[in-house]
Amino acid sequence: SLFFSDFYNDTSRRTNQVSGSIYRITRKNGPKPIMPKIDFSTVSGLLNALKNPAVNVRSHAAARLVGKGVGVTDQVLAFLRENEKDTNLRSRAVWVLAQLGKQGRAEVSKYLNAEDEPEKVIVAYRALRHADPKGLLGRAHALAGSKFPSVRREVAVSLKGASFFGCRKALIGLIDGYDGRNRYYLEALGVAFHGKEREVYEQLIRPLFPKPDQWQWKAKNLAWRLHTPESVRDLDLCIRAQ
Repeated sequence: SLFFSDFYNDTSRRTNQVSGSIYRITRKNGPKPIMPKIDFSTVSGLLNALKNPAVNVRSHAAARLVGKGVGVTDQVLAFLRENEKDTNLRSRAVWVLAQLGKQGRAEVSKYLNAEDEPEKVIVAYRALRHADPKGLLGRAHALAGSKFPSVRREVAVSLKGASFFGCRKALIGLIDGYDGRNRYYLEALGVAFHGKEREVYEQLIRPLFPKPDQWQWKAKNLAWRLHTPESVRDLDLCIRAQ
């Protein structure tokens, strides 16, 4: 089958009336499509719905599983173990499991220690950030020194809005892991620094690079990204000296 849609919105009258059509084109004498049966009434049906390619089906199933509470933890964990090698199904199960109380979060936390699969760490970190925001800083401090730049970037982005003194330890590790060149990493650091730029520059950056005339790319880029009056002044000194 070939599907295409025609969307139109009656904007001329400044309304929010959304309408349109979806057309299915197939062979004239072809069989009608068989709609899959989805069972949202049982736990096994909900777990099976997590495999559905339609985002609305699997998101509804995930919400229903979370709504059932800790009583379904063992079944979701069994689903996770059965589909361990499928990255998509594993991620969906991890997201649900993180919201199923202490036992679920404890199981998801094991993924934070994955040694050679940064994707596992990132999914677990995001799921726990959503399900257990109070534990964010503890996990951020633990992973700020990760050997994976992608994990450190994820930690940096999650620190937006955190107080300087609350995440100071994590920021030190994240700054230490910056190679001076990676622009994606620099922008992630910028998100982490947001709202606390002056404290970061005065207490963390300046002590590391006290002589602007000797700055290399790491110090230059950090000063540029922070863009405080002090960092701009030091960057000016660097440019004039070099």
